[in-house]
Amino acid sequence: MILRHLFCSTWHAQNVARSQQLGWSFTRCFRELISERTTAGLAAARARGRSGGRPFKMTPAKLRLALASMGKPGTKVGDLCTELGITRQTLYRHVSPSGEIRTDGEKLLSR
Repeated sequence: MILRHLFCSTWHAQNVARSQQLGWSFTRCFRELISERTTAGLAAARARGRSGGRPFKMTPAKLRLALASMGKPGTKVGDLCTELGITRQTLYRHVSPSGEIRTDGEKLLSR
């Protein structure tokens, strides 16, 4: 009886180990397949001229308005940001408080 119990428990443990290995190999295979398909899809989208990611809030037109407004002494930054639909951080990333264009603003206008 004890011998039978030992044999059954080791047999069961071996089967569990084998099934876990088989499960891990399926998981690895599917993970690689998903990765390959994702990479191929992104490459196909780039070939069609599409790029991923969220669109920028600051557009060249908004930047030109911000440059013109920030140069004036009576401009309220909060009102300008509300009107343009951007945050202060976005505004100051592109335009300095004195109304001069910054590097991110130059990059935006050069596109």
